[in-house]
Amino acid sequence: MQGSRDCENITPLMKQVIAIPGDDVVLTDEYIQVNGKKYTYPTLYKDSTGRDLPVYPRGRYMNTNRYWLLGVSDPKSWDSRYWGSM
Repeated sequence: MQGSRDCENITPLMKQVIAIPGDDVVLTDEYIQVNGKKYTYPTLYKDSTGRDLPVYPRGRYMNTNRYWLLGVSDPKSWDSRYWGSM
């Protein structure tokens, strides 16, 4: 099938929504906590080639009005730890 050949060597990019509007989020270097549930995913400050990574400001985001995403299948995922909520 032509369509399936076009998708060879492509891996889907999946993120889990861990916080929705109205949730309380605490973002630290070691974890993200949402309404008291802790996701232990340390923040990296360098990529695999040693380049600096931007990180979203650490802190408390109470009664957030946006969505927070986490790549739960890989602790090195590019997610809300780096670019914040959506």
